[in-house]
Amino acid sequence: MFKPVLAALALTLAVAPLAEASVQRDPANFDFSKADQDLSKGGPALKALITPSGNVAFMGGGVGGGYLTETLYFGGAGFGGAFNSGGSVSGGVGYGGVMVGNEYKFGESTVLDVSLLAGGGGGSVAQGAGGSFVLEPSVSLSRLFGGGTRGTVSVGYLYMPTANTLSGATIGLGLSFKSLTFTFPIDD
Repeated sequence: MFKPVLAALALTLAVAPLAEASVQRDPANFDFSKADQDLSKGGPALKALITPSGNVAFMGGGVGGGYLTETLYFGGAGFGGAFNSGGSVSGGVGYGGVMVGNEYKFGESTVLDVSLLAGGGGGSVAQGAGGSFVLEPSVSLSRLFGGGTRGTVSVGYLYMPTANTLSGATIGLGLSFKSLTFTFPIDD
């Protein structure tokens, strides 16, 4: 029983010195005029979906994307969770797709974000089940905390035309991380 574990450990220790170490380079030697810049953001989010018939789903998921301009971004998002009725699960919902949005900065620490998610999804509740094309326009207000970190509150409307019992208002909370990445050509 212990022989396979010991053999795997011995093999790992024997091969580990052959692994290439990370190479540290001095940033002062890079030509920034030749660098590619990639601005992106992403992070986890929690959402509640409230249907017109009173069903409430609590979902978790994530959002991520890259910037096409300083304020316009393109990416994707996905969410999934369960409908809660009287303390018990009464169905579920999941959806995701591509997303496009634009940010508007107010002052030093507030950002208004308008976005549209288009994709697919489905689920079931007591009134019905199905799958559908999905549209979700939303508006978010973010507080910038520094270091690329922001907290977000969002409201929107999830529209599933062929699974209308799953359509409804959405309210969300998110944490996102924005970063700028430089990519340099290396000749070695």
